[in-house]
Amino acid sequence: MLRLIEMVVKAARRHNIEVSVCGEMSGDPIYTMLLLGLGLRQLSVTPQNIPEIKKIIRSINIDESKQIAQEVMRHETARDVNNYLREQTRRILPEVVG
Repeated sequence: MLRLIEMVVKAARRHNIEVSVCGEMSGDPIYTMLLLGLGLRQLSVTPQNIPEIKKIIRSINIDESKQIAQEVMRHETARDVNNYLREQTRRILPEVVG
């Protein structure tokens, strides 16, 4: 699924089309850095998650998020991806990730 998102974002960029993400993934703070790293700049977020996601966005830069996305793409399983993203999010927002 992540590779498909990456492919869509790259194809859209080539044609100057904006891509946004809506759904549980876009509103979950642990996926924020990954989605930014994949090139997404518009996320549909539930109101209660806005403060956490804003804090994450303000705490990293695009180069860092790209590195995180590259590392995620090396993982083999969804469990490994989730564990890695939780670890990265914990660095910035420890109160969100238990």
